[in-house]
Amino acid sequence: MIFLDLETTGLSFNNDYILEFGAIKTNDDLQEIGSLQLLFTSPIEIPAKVSEKNGITMDILEGAGEIEEQEETIRLFLGTEKCIGHNIKNFDAKFLRRYNILWNNELVDTLEIAKKNVSTAKHSLDFLCEYFDIIRPKHRALDDCRATIELYKRLIN
Repeated sequence: MIFLDLETTGLSFNNDYILEFGAIKTNDDLQEIGSLQLLFTSPIEIPAKVSEKNGITMDILEGAGEIEEQEETIRLFLGTEKCIGHNIKNFDAKFLRRYNILWNNELVDTLEIAKKNVSTAKHSLDFLCEYFDIIRPKHRALDDCRATIELYKRLIN
């Protein structure tokens, strides 16, 4: 299984851009066995509210390549593995499919699972991490992957 997360310039998969890709491959016991983290240049200025949330600035992206240069690296890492993420179906997959990534992977959405199994008004990753006392150091792709792994463990038990 692979847990994945993106950091983007905004919420519109038609008008915004991927800044960071993070993915963690796990074994059947949900132990981390590999990871991939990539930063990408942005053709638009990163909105201040995005930088404040995840700490990614144009300076951090200096020297990063374009996502098109890393498409094959991402595809090879993901293979045909099951991919799990929080709101993966309505957010991450829509961004990645612009680059022909995630078409051949089964998607498992922890947001959907949480909505069925957790009786709370909110189901954001931020809220659920607080609800389940999951440590989330920064709002960055790999940290969010690790938080999603912990959330998934709690949701399936």
